[in-house]
Amino acid sequence: MLPDIDWKSHLTEEVQQSKEAIRRFWFDQEGAGRPLLSLRYENFADGISVKDTIENDELDLRLQLKYNDDVLRYRSDYVPRLSPYTGSTALASAFGAQIVYPDDNQPTCLPVILQAEDAYRIEKPDVMTADLGRVFEKTSYFLEQTGGQYPITIFDFQSPYDTVHLLWNHETFFTDLVLNPEPVLHLLDIVTDLTIEAGLKLRDMIPEFAAGHCPSVWIPGEAGITMPLDSMVNISPQMFRQFIAPSLEKISDAFGGLIVHSCGNWTHHREELKRIPGLKGVNFGAGEMMIEDVVEVFDAESGVKIIPHIGLNLPRTYRSNTEFIGHMLDVVPNHNDLFMLCWADDLNPNTPWKHEEYNDVRAFYNQFGYDW
Repeated sequence: MLPDIDWKSHLTEEVQQSKEAIRRFWFDQEGAGRPLLSLRYENFADGISVKDTIENDELDLRLQLKYNDDVLRYRSDYVPRLSPYTGSTALASAFGAQIVYPDDNQPTCLPVILQAEDAYRIEKPDVMTADLGRVFEKTSYFLEQTGGQYPITIFDFQSPYDTVHLLWNHETFFTDLVLNPEPVLHLLDIVTDLTIEAGLKLRDMIPEFAAGHCPSVWIPGEAGITMPLDSMVNISPQMFRQFIAPSLEKISDAFGGLIVHSCGNWTHHREELKRIPGLKGVNFGAGEMMIEDVVEVFDAESGVKIIPHIGLNLPRTYRSNTEFIGHMLDVVPNHNDLFMLCWADDLNPNTPWKHEEYNDVRAFYNQFGYDW
């Protein structure tokens, strides 16, 4: 049974100080005067599925308040927020993609583009369609329950390229990029328009709008918008320029900047990302993406913020949060450009992991002369 939590108890002076430090990180030339570190030590609730929370807004709110309450027991640069999450398939659902929950896990969808020419039959849907519409319904409920005073994030704001990947026949998508690029580009334009429309509509309805879904940190809305771009790892730089860069440029312009997330190893796209006007930050799984490769291109001169977390922990394995923190601080030359995310436990159970109490992590952070 979930506890009854007063959401107002989360809007503390310490949280306000964290928000001010994060604002300095994004907007002040000298940053926050230290690297930022967000710790998430929540106790996960059993017996509640992702589908349950997507469909039941009251349950979703209670669960998210419980997790925020868990994390706020510990001091860090964590700022509580609510997410109107309806899956990484929210945008795809608006185009008629059937949503499925394999093994009662995260939602995925079935393709609607079975042959390349099907793309020409697609029209831009209304933003209130399917699970995309549920984003706005869920947001309205959160606003009603919190009086618009609690931060609410962007939804799972997948890149147009990733959404088209979801909509397309998975067996032919990559060959169609080569053999039938025009239908792909046609659909990308439509999806980009809907993505921008939905994001701006959500931003406008939330008084305390937070721009970060992934990375999972509070980001002020004035900093731009965050965008997952996981599917870019599978294509060449030339394909990035053709199929990804144009939509990123439009979205960056519409929102006043862009923070890109991608899991996996995207070393081959570092230069392409750097060329996107308004790129303000990169978020990635350290270990999948080597931090040395990131700072080689996104150095202090670039002005791009470095936002690593421990991901799948392969091929490089971090055995603890302190090992991860120490490596990031050793490699990133300007600590004012660094925002580290740590979890209570490793995401990959197949790698060795030393559980560390919060006080151990904080003491390690203090050894470098930093604290909150």
